[in-house]
Amino acid sequence: MRKYSFLDKVQLKLIYLSARKLGLSYIGGHFVKTSCLRENITLIDLGANRGIFYQDISKSYSIKGFCVEANYLLYAALMTNLNFKKYHGAVCDFDGETSFSISQNDEASSMNNAIASAWSISEYITVPAYKLSTLMALSLIGEHVDVLKVDIEGAEISVFESLSDSELLSFRQITVEFHEFLDDSLKYATYKTISRIRRLGFKMIVTSTEKFSEVLFLRMDIKFSLSEWLWYYIHQLVRHKF
Repeated sequence: MRKYSFLDKVQLKLIYLSARKLGLSYIGGHFVKTSCLRENITLIDLGANRGIFYQDISKSYSIKGFCVEANYLLYAALMTNLNFKKYHGAVCDFDGETSFSISQNDEASSMNNAIASAWSISEYITVPAYKLSTLMALSLIGEHVDVLKVDIEGAEISVFESLSDSELLSFRQITVEFHEFLDDSLKYATYKTISRIRRLGFKMIVTSTEKFSEVLFLRMDIKFSLSEWLWYYIHQLVRHKF
């Protein structure tokens, strides 16, 4: 486990302060700008794990959409409702089947062995593989998604690469964990993906001190007040100060 220095701790406190000033809420391990959400939202949760993220959001909002989890043990325990479906499998850039490694850390199971083996692999399995666009069509949720959460242990790159610009722009918020901090080979693709999303007009808020392990993208139509713009620039400064 990483030990935080004094400067790391100061930086993290300032990041969290500016995040709150920007109307962000920390939900199930991810930041979302809840101040702009309506009562009824469409949500996609990739890498649902135990379902904490979508369950916590459903306490405050009426949600429809779906979640995906590849670890069969975690998938079996997921809760759903009539408007929120669940799929067993891995999301990537093709439809079919793929090998999947079950890590002893159940938050690190992955198609990427370098990530899963960081905590040692307990089992190798084969799971269904889906493109995100395929699941969206199956779920009949339409072209507007309020929140896309992506925490899929390195497969996030192939998912974003599989989406066209217009498909990316169908998401108002994308809260994502990039994993180049666990696998150096993902660095170039991670930076390329981030640059592409920003070129489409998304504002980026990095809420981690460690590389890009916690990132929130906000589509251009999510407006900031003057005070939020001020805190946004403060946040950018704080994130890169140390």
